[in-house]
Amino acid sequence: MSQGPTAPEYGVVVPTLAAGVSCHAGSPIAIENVGGVGYGYLGNKHTGNTLVCGLATEPAVAGAAVPVMTLGLLTLTEAQWNEVAYSGGAAPTTGLVPGAIYSMYTSGLLNTGSGSYSVGDLIWNVGIALSATTMLISPFPVYKSN
Repeated sequence: MSQGPTAPEYGVVVPTLAAGVSCHAGSPIAIENVGGVGYGYLGNKHTGNTLVCGLATEPAVAGAAVPVMTLGLLTLTEAQWNEVAYSGGAAPTTGLVPGAIYSMYTSGLLNTGSGSYSVGDLIWNVGIALSATTMLISPFPVYKSN
């Protein structure tokens, strides 16, 4: 078993982060085609970068290649998840909440629940926590209807 994803492993893409964009491990990444090149942006429900393809597997800075896991198990430390995975809008202190579904939130963050979304918002679920440190990544969109 590998210790972490490396390209070109199945379920991993490696876009270059766009100018001005940096990310943490676990940040939701949307890829946009600009002039035939796929650039990575932080998934953000407020900016239109809502088509999240997966989660960054390591931190990266603008202009750097960042491995993005699109499907499969991503294991990070509790401290790494605490940087990006909120629960009901509150910053976590113990990693992921096992059994919780995590959705793209704002500015490269994830969140559980849908209380912070408006009717008609596209909620891009990215995965389910299997433990405090492991998420099964399987992005899919859902519309908030009420």
